Amino acid sequence: MKRRGTSLVELLVACVLALTFFGLSVQVLAVAARQRHALDDRQTAILAASNAMERLTLLPWEELTQQHAEQLDLATTVAKQLADGKLHVTITDAVADKVQSDKEKDTTLENQLSAKKVVVEVSYNDRRGVTAGTVRLVAWRYGP
Repeated sequence: MKRRGTSLVELLVACVLALTFFGLSVQVLAVAARQRHALDDRQTAILAASNAMERLTLLPWEELTQQHAEQLDLATTVAKQLADGKLHVTITDAVADKVQSDKEKDTTLENQLSAKKVVVEVSYNDRRGVTAGTVRLVAWRYGP
């Protein structure tokens, strides 16, 4: 006797396999979408920190102060994309030795350079409100 159709058991097994495959693929796509969103947020934070650093380092030496840095804020478009995005800037004065040969090593004030350390941090949360990351850029600006 020849079989001409499929049995109900074969049809049920095929449906179970198809639904399992569909369920797994939906979960993989959801994870990929979350990771893509997290990468977009990180890239936006890096660009925001880079823009803030560029604005600060282009200032004249006398205007590069902590008071001026506190006036900076995240751009409106960045603030909309980054959940609870915060910009924090720290400017500290420092002194660096001028480059000299070992014979001429002298640490008197006239052989030192005035410098300012500029630290820009952008922190942000993910969509659940959990801290997702912090981007930190550091630059040294040497005075006249």
